Amino acid sequence: HMLGLEYAARVGNLYSYEAVSRDIMHRWTYPIVPDVFAGPAGVRYKRNHVYIEDGVILSRPSTLGPDVLIGSGTRVGRDGARETVVSGSVIGRGCVIGAGVTISDSYIWD
Repeated sequence: HMLGLEYAARVGNLYSYEAVSRDIMHRWTYPIVPDVFAGPAGVRYKRNHVYIEDGVILSRPSTLGPDVLIGSGTRVGRDGARETVVSGSVIGRGCVIGAGVTISDSYIWD
């Protein structure tokens, strides 16, 4: 909800959690966005609303986006293996996403 120039929302279920998460990733809540409030690990913001924390291992071939956040210490794919695709998802810290995997519209926490 927009209250003048402010943003407010109640999160009481997974549907509203997903809606608020999308608003944050689409920067409707600026300055409360992942690359500004990253904590100790830095976050890089890339086009198509892709956020990658420092320390992510992104193997080739891997495709990200749109609307992706990946936490530090996470490994995506394996070099030289089948393509791994992540879109519309939040992947937590320290996760291992294997080769040839497709993840879409998902939340995988630490």
